[in-house]
Amino acid sequence: MNTLNTYQKQRLHNVVEYVKHLPQVQASDEGFAFDVEDVQEDIHRVLAFYEIDDEFDAEELQVLASEFQQMAEQADMAESSRLAASLLETIEHGCV
Repeated sequence: MNTLNTYQKQRLHNVVEYVKHLPQVQASDEGFAFDVEDVQEDIHRVLAFYEIDDEFDAEELQVLASEFQQMAEQADMAESSRLAASLLETIEHGCV
């Protein structure tokens, strides 16, 4: 059950957008630095990595974990697409 108030929702949105727009996230080939399992196992480690030291209640942490898991899934899909494209290019050039 979602009991977050408007302030909490906006605060969480700001945290997620902050991480999305960090130079190391945007410039990295992989994007988000964690995989889904990392996020599920230790959301506090993810927050610390991005130097987010705010206090969050359990529901807020659950929302952040969900958002960061989506970012991790997107990064995984992007990496898979890059690998598939690279493999296809190699095959097309007869290098396999």
